[in-house]
Amino acid sequence: MAITTILNTDSGASSLTQINANFVDLDTTKADLASPTFTGTPIAPTASTGTSTTQVATTAFVATAVTNTSTSGVSAGPASSSTQTITHGLGRTPTIIRLHSLGTNSSTNGTPGFSHGVYDASGNRCIYLEAQAGMETVVSDTTNAIHISYYIGGGNDADGIVQNITATTFDIVWTATGSITTNAYFLWEAQ
Repeated sequence: MAITTILNTDSGASSLTQINANFVDLDTTKADLASPTFTGTPIAPTASTGTSTTQVATTAFVATAVTNTSTSGVSAGPASSSTQTITHGLGRTPTIIRLHSLGTNSSTNGTPGFSHGVYDASGNRCIYLEAQAGMETVVSDTTNAIHISYYIGGGNDADGIVQNITATTFDIVWTATGSITTNAYFLWEAQ
């Protein structure tokens, strides 16, 4: 790519010609970069000798390296204390799992409960707001990855702990209290 510098001494017509030539050159270079040709094979870290090589990763290697960076889904909350197995399709063991929930209470004048949580190398933890009209208090929890509140005044809740994480699945082990209904959903994301 050869971009020609336009000088303040160039005439208007000459400058316009150079600008157009520069754009043509940029478009040609952009097209070359959009579909590069890769050759060679990936360099294994153990094969490095500290010297420069001309090997470049193949397109197949690059495609594998960037696929399956995250996956997500929506599920219903538990009807009782149970284990819910989530199939994530990431193709590897996730390093972090995020969960977000909304639980609606059984009264028409109450506040729904919200929860935002995470599982990572530090374990399970979440913050939540119970479904309690007039008693909205944010709670921090370092044991559970998710808390779903179903009813005004509490007592009808479900707490979930993420565990048994594999390359294809993870479990949410639910502990439910009170009369749990199906008025709750949660969103999960694995990375």
